[in-house]
Amino acid sequence: WSSMAPGRPDTTMMVETIRKDLDGTLIMIEGLGRRKMPTMQEGNVVHHAFAVVSYNDKKKSYGWHSWRIPGGIYQETEPTITNRGFQWSMETPRGKIRYTATLNEKGQWEEFGEFSSDGQNWRPFFGMLLNRVQ
Repeated sequence: WSSMAPGRPDTTMMVETIRKDLDGTLIMIEGLGRRKMPTMQEGNVVHHAFAVVSYNDKKKSYGWHSWRIPGGIYQETEPTITNRGFQWSMETPRGKIRYTATLNEKGQWEEFGEFSSDGQNWRPFFGMLLNRVQ
């Protein structure tokens, strides 16, 4: 679900494809979202994102490089790694966005997005539950 305006959530069918490469040195994540809206036919792409996560041995830290359409947004940041997931954030002209992804007890990935215009008060605008399919 996503809600760009409070109280008006939209449901999107997301498919996230995640793969490792170069012996686990790189992780590539592609998200493709489709939904039906009054002005669109069912199945139209409304979200397409791609990220590359890599480990920098010299800095002893991870890097997050992502691209998204619509909007043509590129983001480069350093994610925070936790025992059960990770968090990353980005600055926008209107405020800050942060995403948190965690692995739950059922083996599902839960991802939530929050927005803050002042860096103190956060409003959820995105939620996703991913089931592993092989």
